[in-house]
Amino acid sequence: KTLVETIVHAFPSSVIEAMVRGDVLQIVMFSVLFALAVSAIGERGKPIVRAMESLSQIMFKFTNYVMLFAPIGVGAAMAHTIGTQGPGVLVNLGKLIGSLYLALVIFILSIFGLVIWIARIPLRQFIKAVREPAALAFATTSSESALPKAMESMERFGVPRHIVGFVMPTGYSFNLDGSTLYLALASVFVAQGATRVTGYFTRDAEQFFASRSRPNRRCDNFRRG
Repeated sequence: KTLVETIVHAFPSSVIEAMVRGDVLQIVMFSVLFALAVSAIGERGKPIVRAMESLSQIMFKFTNYVMLFAPIGVGAAMAHTIGTQGPGVLVNLGKLIGSLYLALVIFILSIFGLVIWIARIPLRQFIKAVREPAALAFATTSSESALPKAMESMERFGVPRHIVGFVMPTGYSFNLDGSTLYLALASVFVAQGATRVTGYFTRDAEQFFASRSRPNRRCDNFRRG
């Protein structure tokens, strides 16, 4: 999409449709505009604020209940894959996952390490705070399922609620570093499995697919597929 198309796409024609499709960018844009409108009317908007706060807590609790069954679903999916395609499928897939984890470790140590050092964030407390949502995202192969738990953890860590409520959902739409790394590796993995070519094709495929990673749920769907 062009820049103009992306901007136009950010404004939903129906927020209900955006929620059904899981278009995080449109949901975030609607939430920002709605919050600005509520803030503009002052005291008359307080009931809406309290209702939204109650609704968010209810949805967080609902997500926690659903995530209790996540290990069962993940185990069943792995058992089905191994049972239908044999254990050999895990070898090549393991190489892909190993390459991805290596790239993520390098990215985390170089970029996040620098940010933590500049911001003087207590590393041990931060790791303790993100441990549970990170494990949840790993188990479900979806970072979106860990969003409520991650927001709660950051609030307990000491980040103001208004910052958490804006920065984290926005980051889920625009800061797709992990998805971009995965798409570059997965596209080459699929291409090599189908055509067994490398060299310039590998480089061009990485650039092509990484540049087309967009802020929506298709990255997670592609990863789960």
